[in-house]
Amino acid sequence: MISDLEILKELEEEIERKLDQIPTDQVFVSHDGYAIDSRKHVIGLRLVEVDLKKFPLSIMRLKFLRELNLQNHKLDTIPTEICKLRNLTRIWMMNCNIDQVPTEIFQLRNLRELDLARNRITQLNPEIIKLSGIQHLDLDDNQLKSFPSTITEVDLDLFWGEVRTLIKQEFF
Repeated sequence: MISDLEILKELEEEIERKLDQIPTDQVFVSHDGYAIDSRKHVIGLRLVEVDLKKFPLSIMRLKFLRELNLQNHKLDTIPTEICKLRNLTRIWMMNCNIDQVPTEIFQLRNLRELDLARNRITQLNPEIIKLSGIQHLDLDDNQLKSFPSTITEVDLDLFWGEVRTLIKQEFF
């Protein structure tokens, strides 16, 4: 079985950049790199400073990954294989030119935070209610025109800006 550190080497080749180990609490505020736990599993990954044109598929093999920060890229899509990362609790993919959220993302039962602000998303799938543990969903500054009626079934702590306004107009 291939180790996470070997997968990281493949990822570095794929993105043509060496990654540094960063503290686990710095995945969303530090420089590009990875965080590992005591068993050498990659639990956090930050790729913000590298210019990605496509989602690095080697990431899908990091089975223990909990936090993924891939903001400010021209990715267009979130691959459907993201559902393989069952331990994900946080995904930050703001400003990535994404136009839709794949239904496979709703299989991530541990997901607590999903930040897709500043993308090109025009609609939200009604299956969003499958993200029962989600606490923070940021869809601000997208091209959303409406929301599925099921959105009121999800207990969210936070909606920002235009998203909150749209929900109030439609449901309250």
